[in-house]
Amino acid sequence: MATQSGATDAAPSLSPSQPHSSLPHTHTRRSMKEYVVTEAELDQISLLNTLSSWFFSAASAAASFAVSLYAGATIQGTLSEGATVFVQTGEIVGGVLAAVFTGVGIWSLRKKQSKVSEIRNQAVAIDQMGAITARSSTFSQPTPDKEGFPIE
Repeated sequence: MATQSGATDAAPSLSPSQPHSSLPHTHTRRSMKEYVVTEAELDQISLLNTLSSWFFSAASAAASFAVSLYAGATIQGTLSEGATVFVQTGEIVGGVLAAVFTGVGIWSLRKKQSKVSEIRNQAVAIDQMGAITARSSTFSQPTPDKEGFPIE
C-alpha cells in the first residue's frame, strides 16, 4: 500500500547481506543437547546448592566471630582471667567450626558437581527440529525387535 510520499508499508526484506555492512552474515546451526533430569535429581541439586551456601555462610560467621574475639582482646590489652579463658576458648571454637563448616560446604559442592556431571554425560544430542542425532556412549536405548517394540 503506497502512502502520499510514495513509500510502501511493506516490511523490509530480510537479505543475507546488508548494504554497507562490514560483517558477513553466515547461517550456522547450533548444536543442542537434551538433558533428562528427574524431579528428584533437581531437588537434590537444589538442596546441595542451598546446603553449600548455608555452610559457607556459617563458616564465614564462625571465622568472623573468632577474629573479632582476637581483635577485641588485642585492643583491650590486659584481660581478667575469666575473659582470657573466654577469648581463647571462643577463638578455638570459632576456628574449628569455620573449618568444619568449610569442609561440609566443599563436600556438598563436590556432590552437586558430580550429580550435574552425571546428568551431562547422559545428555542426548538433538538437531534444530528436536530429532535425536547422536547418543552418548553412557546412555543407550533398548534395541527394538522387528515389530518396533523394545527388547528388554
